[in-house]
This record gives sequence, structure tokens and C-alpha cells, in this order.
Amino acid sequence: LKFVDYVNTGGRMLLYHDGFGNYPCDYGPALVARSCFIRHPVIVEINVTPTGKMPELTEDVPPFVVSDEEYEVDMDESQTSVFLESHSKEHGRAPQGWAHSMGEGRVVVLVPGHRMDTIAHPMINRIVQNAFDWLTE
Repeated sequence: LKFVDYVNTGGRMLLYHDGFGNYPCDYGPALVARSCFIRHPVIVEINVTPTGKMPELTEDVPPFVVSDEEYEVDMDESQTSVFLESHSKEHGRAPQGWAHSMGEGRVVVLVPGHRMDTIAHPMINRIVQNAFDWLTE
């Protein structure tokens, strides 16, 4: 519960790609992320789109396309704000970024980042910078 205590008392956390995956659903990273990793299908081309929620996290980010994993997660979307989602013909819709306040702290989760070309994509870099700005304001 140290992750939960850290955030609740004002800590700020960016969980990037597998930063919350492969942990038990009742363990710190999953609790802080307010989501539980189920699995990821094979890498496919995904259309990534801002949802309009928390626009400060997607400022200057138009829709873009990358080849990456689309995590399947167990998440109650009423407990967080999904600001980024993907669509693929193989898997349909998947949340790709979500954020919330928790206690006195803040959490951002960003999924796309399995492949190096995704990590280096200018829109991913923009989102990471926006996340850092939101987490540190």
C-alpha cells in the first residue's frame, strides 16, 4: 500500500506502458492506476484519438497512428478520466491514457510504448510532456 499512501499524501505518478501491468489487481500500482491489466493482444496498427476529457493532457495532439499493443484492462471509467483511446479493426476500442486525482496526489497512466518507434513518436512525447506539466502544477 506504499504506492497508495504516496499518492494519497500528495505524490504524483506517471505509470507508462507496463508501469501498472503484471501486478495483482489488489496491489499498489493497479490500485493507484484504478485499473487492472488483463492482457494485451498482438501488436497491430492502432488509431489513437484524444477523447476530449482532460484536454490539458492532449493539448497539441491530433489523432495519430502507431503500431502497438492495446492493453485489455479491467477499469471502471467512472473512477478516472480516459483522455486517450485507440481503435483498431482487430480489437475495437481500448483506453490508451487515463488520469485522476487521488487523495492529495495525481496519477497519469499512458499505455502506448511497447515499440521504440512508438516511444519516439512526436505525439507520445507531447503527451508525456503534457502529463509532466499536469502532474507538477
